[in-house]
Amino acid sequence: YPPLEGLKRNFNDPEDRVRFRSKQNVDYAYLMNFASNLSTYYLMIEDDVHCTKHFLTVIKRNLASLEGISWVTLEFSKLGYIAKLYHSTDIPRLARFLMLFYQEMPCDWLFVHFRLLLTQKEEIRFRQSLFQHIGHYSSFQGTRNRLKDEDFEEDFSQFPDNPPKIY
Repeated sequence: YPPLEGLKRNFNDPEDRVRFRSKQNVDYAYLMNFASNLSTYYLMIEDDVHCTKHFLTVIKRNLASLEGISWVTLEFSKLGYIAKLYHSTDIPRLARFLMLFYQEMPCDWLFVHFRLLLTQKEEIRFRQSLFQHIGHYSSFQGTRNRLKDEDFEEDFSQFPDNPPKIY
């Protein structure tokens, strides 16, 4: 495990905040390394989300609609890193990336940099979010956190809107 003391104080964050986000990056990297060869895709979700009905079916339909289009990250919520889908083949690289820059910035910012480095210039986010954040307390010092995704729909019978083709 890398050191969590004496970390860079980028963005004028307090030391405890830098330690929290750095540990979070390392924890995600370890999780990704473990899960990287378990399936074709890796879905990054938090533990305090509510899923829309049939979310797996909707994700599969969206994947089918993107056949032949190169992508790195698909987003199924606009909130941070609540619902990001990756090819499992990219996960070992993403884990190494998180470890390399673990003390530089929060993971949601690193995920954007990773996507850009792998040449997906625009985000591919499906407008009707499949996941809603339901937690009220942040993992960081138990602070209150009332994030809500207004694009979340509990149930919908049609495909989410496809983003424009970018390649």
